[in-house]
Amino acid sequence: IVSDFTTLKDIVNKNNSIYELPNAQVIKLDGIADKSPKSMAFAVWDKESGDVYLDVKNLPKNPEGMQYQLWTISDKGQPISVGVFDQADQKQMLNLGKAETSVMFAVTLEKAGGVESPTMTEMYIAGKVQS
Repeated sequence: IVSDFTTLKDIVNKNNSIYELPNAQVIKLDGIADKSPKSMAFAVWDKESGDVYLDVKNLPKNPEGMQYQLWTISDKGQPISVGVFDQADQKQMLNLGKAETSVMFAVTLEKAGGVESPTMTEMYIAGKVQS
């Protein structure tokens, strides 16, 4: 039990330190009303390095053969994949990839390994970047 507590404490400390990065912008991703209204996550985007971290608070378990995919929407309206993850990864902050520009982040449910273009009807959470 002690080792579990230590591990949990380490995870919490690491997650909290990412929120404190000097160039980080935190974007709240809320659940899409008709798909998963109680889902939520926070994208932490380090604008200097481009690193994007995802702190998932609530998403339904992804079915076998499917994964969630994080997208950034560029200032030109183009969706760019940041990375894929499983619902089981919710216990820690995920460093999924990089984003150079973004006006919005969104998560869709896609076939395992990800896809080139998001399936808009499978969007679970989304949030706008505040300028």
